[in-house]
Formats: sequence, structure tokens, C-alpha cells
Amino acid sequence: MIQQKLERHAQIALAWIVVLTGIRLVYAATMGITNDETYYWQWSRFPALGYFDQGPGHAWCIQFGTMLFGNTPLGVRFTGVLLAAGTGWFAYLTAYRWLGERIALWTLCLLAIAPLLFVGGIVATYDGPQVFCWATALYLLTRTVQENRPTLWYGVGAMVGLGLLCKLTMILFAPCAFVFLLLSPTHRKHLGTLHPWLAFLLALFIFSPTLYWNATHEWSVFQHAAALNSRSRGAPPLRWFGEFLGGQAVVLSPLLFLAEIGALVRLGIAVLKQPPTATEGERFVWSFGAPILILCVFISLQSKMEANWPAPAHIAGLMAVALWFVPLWQSGRPLPRAGMVAAVSLSLIMIAILLFPNLLPRMGLRLTAFQAQKLLETYGWNQIMERVQDAREQLKAEGRTVYLAGVNYRVPSLMAFHLPGNPETVELFFATRRDQYFWWTDPNKLIGANVVLCVDDDKKEVLPLAQRYFESVETIEPAIVTHPGFIGEVKHWRIHLCRGFKGYNPNDHVQGW
Repeated sequence: MIQQKLERHAQIALAWIVVLTGIRLVYAATMGITNDETYYWQWSRFPALGYFDQGPGHAWCIQFGTMLFGNTPLGVRFTGVLLAAGTGWFAYLTAYRWLGERIALWTLCLLAIAPLLFVGGIVATYDGPQVFCWATALYLLTRTVQENRPTLWYGVGAMVGLGLLCKLTMILFAPCAFVFLLLSPTHRKHLGTLHPWLAFLLALFIFSPTLYWNATHEWSVFQHAAALNSRSRGAPPLRWFGEFLGGQAVVLSPLLFLAEIGALVRLGIAVLKQPPTATEGERFVWSFGAPILILCVFISLQSKMEANWPAPAHIAGLMAVALWFVPLWQSGRPLPRAGMVAAVSLSLIMIAILLFPNLLPRMGLRLTAFQAQKLLETYGWNQIMERVQDAREQLKAEGRTVYLAGVNYRVPSLMAFHLPGNPETVELFFATRRDQYFWWTDPNKLIGANVVLCVDDDKKEVLPLAQRYFESVETIEPAIVTHPGFIGEVKHWRIHLCRGFKGYNPNDHVQGW
């Protein structure tokens, strides 16, 4: 019966996904590249079992795309766009099985208009592959318990393992599944079998090569995570809590985030009530949405939380919104309908601004370039790189080997992507924290060479350290980019022509993880 009904409604869902994927592909090919995307692209050029921040899954995705479309924005993003289509499809199938056809279609639409998930389906970050693995695991778990097919537990475990290779927060799928089974009178019996526990071991086995890489690289991913947490301590009370809530309102849109919180609270009352009044589908949705957000809120009371960290929770969270919205819309009451239209409209406006930031000045909003720095991140790289290439040619003419360097992961990655021939780039750890370049850059290899050292921030320690470790340092006119309609400088790169590197120990000046 489920299959027969699905065939009647799947065409609508697939048509929507195809159109959305087409839009994303066009934009992926024409939108400039972001800082982090070039860094992850660098990962794909240096295959490894792990990297400083995460596992190798995202690098594999980029490598596949660049094999097809070269070192281009589309090449970097292609696999992620396809995976975003898969995320939508598996989220639709999961919602269909638990909640019905209308709620499944609403879920698919809400996933498409949430700014985080729409733009996340274009920009190549490791959230995209992880969210795909999460959505696929949700669908496989749904079939496992609904069809009582124990062997599908190993499919769930495999997807959790693959997700871990993309982002460590995939591990949260396991406790969410445990919460669901614990709350479900119908499906609790699975906890008494070996299959879910063996599936978890399978996930860890798939992830084990990355654990080995970390063991041989100072456990960098865990050191980095601990450092991120410790750097944000000591802030005023509720400083990070307010930032977390504000961040979620931005990435989901304010009204959609409020609707998600309201929907999950509403479900939580039904799920946790004694005796519980929730359906199995409602238990499933709450178990994969609320616990992660509760955990993030708890962490945000003590330290900084990045806005994208709870991304997988929003799949179930938006299912909960759809579950709330459908009966409200069917009620025909003007006020709830107006609220739903407002939530959807605001999300679409925010997506339009993200994709087309030039709309802001046309709407009469005069932002500073600093306020709009994320919106303008992809703008102006050709101007910057022309200046860098000129500096490179100037040093090349002097006869020595020339390297291109930055003092953080962004600058060398951007130069490698944008400059002709995708040259090798390095990082000098002058008062900056570790990143993947800590293992990529051999300072002994640079001894005696000239270096074009580019700096995109105003750290005062850089120039004195450069003067200490080079025979001479010449600072030339900076590369500056402005944008019509925005106030101030969009980009400001300081360029130093450094001659005769004398060598150094990067551990002397690196500032933590």
C-alpha cells in the first residue's frame, strides 16, 4: 500500500528536486568560490586518511567533481549538489513513511527554503555530505523498524560510518536512535538484539582509518575541538547562548526557527507525557530533532557554538514544522495561514539576498563591507590575484625559487585555486594557530627561496617575524577591493616581497590548535 501511494506522489517530489538541483547547478557554476571551499579543495589535491579538521569524506566528494569538471567552482561543488538532491529525496521518503504524503511534500519544500540547507546544497562544505548520510540513515532506520528487517541495521551503521568520515558530529545519530527506540513501545525490542550494537561497531570500523590518521598526527581533530571550546570560555553570562539562538535564526530564517522550536516543544509534550499521546512518527521526529538542539543549547551556555553545527537536526526539526503547518493550513483560519506565508516569504527573501547581495543597496540598505563580509566573500578575487601574480613575477625575475605563502589557511588556499596553473602554496605560522598546512609545509624546503607573503588581516606580529626570518622584506602597495553600494573595503591584502628565507621552527610561533 505504501509503495502504491508513493508512486502517485513521488513524481511531484522528484520534479521539485530536479528543478531545485538545476537551479543549484547553475548557481554552483557561476558563483565565485568561498575561502573554505578552496581549503577543502586543497584537501582533495592531497589524498589522506584524515585532515586537521575532519575526515577525508568531503575531500573525496570534491575530487570526484574536479575529475569531471576540472578545478572550477562547478567541479568543487558538483558532488555536493547531487548529494543535496539525495538529502531531499531521502528526507521526503522518511517523512512519507512516518507522517504521510502532505507532510512529506511540505518537509521537502521547507528543506529547500531554509537558507542553511539551500545554500548548503551549493557551497561545498563538509556539512553537505554529512547531512546526506544523516538523511539516508534516517530512511534506512525507518525501513529497518517498520519492515522489521534486522539486516538493514548494517546499512544504517555504514551510513553513520561514512558520515563520520565527513564530520564528527555524525556520531550523534547513535544516541538519537537510542532515544527513539527507548521511547517507542513498538520498536524498543530492537535494543534487545545484537544488530544495532553491531551496526554501531561497523560505523566505528569504517571510521577507524581516520582515527589512525589522528593518532599519528597528534590527535589534531580532537585537539582542535578542545581548543575551540576553551577559546570561548570566560565570556559574559549567556553571551554564547544569545549568539547561538541568533545564528539559528539567521541560518533557518527567524520565523522558521521559531516555528521549529514551537513544533518540537509541542511534540515533546506529547512524547514525554505520561501516558504518552504521541504517534510513532512523532516520537521518531522528536528523537532526531530535539535532543541535538537541547545539547547545543547546553553547550552554548558555556562556550561558542557555530551556527552550522546542529544542521542534521533540522531535517527532523522541519518535519516537525510540516507536521504542525499542514493541519493549520487545512483549518482555513486566516491568521495561521498568514503566519505560514510570512515564514516562507521571509526565508525566500533571505535566500535571494544570500545569492544576490546587490539587492541590498538597491533596496536602499547601505551596509559597510564589514557588515556584509560573508555576503561579499566571493567577490573581487580576480583583482586580488592580479596583484599577487605581479608580485610573483617580480620575484621570479630575480632568479630564485619563489613560493606563495600566507599566515592562515585561507590565503594559500585562495592563491592555489585562483592563480594560473594552481601553484603549490605554503603557510608560515607567524602567530597563528595550526591547520592542515602545518603538515603540508616543510620549512626546510623553503630555505634560500623568495616568498610572496600575503596577509588578509591586521596581525601586528607578522611583519616583525618576517623581517626576522628573511634576509630582506619589502612591503608593496596593498591589494584593495571595494564594491559599489557597500561602504569601505571588501578585501585588503597586505603583500610582502620576502627574499632569502633563513628557516625557522614553526612551533616557536604557532598559537595553539
